[in-house]
Amino acid sequence: MLHELTLAGERFAVRDEGRGPPLLLVHGFPFDRTMWDAVLPALTPHARVLAPDLRGFGRSVVSDGSVSMARMADDLAAVLDALHVTDPLIYVGFSVVGDVF
Repeated sequence: MLHELTLAGERFAVRDEGRGPPLLLVHGFPFDRTMWDAVLPALTPHARVLAPDLRGFGRSVVSDGSVSMARMADDLAAVLDALHVTDPLIYVGFSVVGDVF
């Protein structure tokens, strides 16, 4: 199920599928939550899989200027609070690193 949450007046989209211990899948730049679609069928029988769109990506709010890692972490905490995730979770992140010329 895709949730569109409004947190402090800002929109965040998060996919919430499956049952069991929470598993948070966080996409890297420049992707969105849909990058995890291919692995969801293998994960959802074993876990509650949460795949949010980070600020500025997919169907989540776009902010003016740059966004710090601390702000993204605060956004993720707010999403988890809104979805009533209180159990310890497994965090899976993805990052793209490359050379800058």
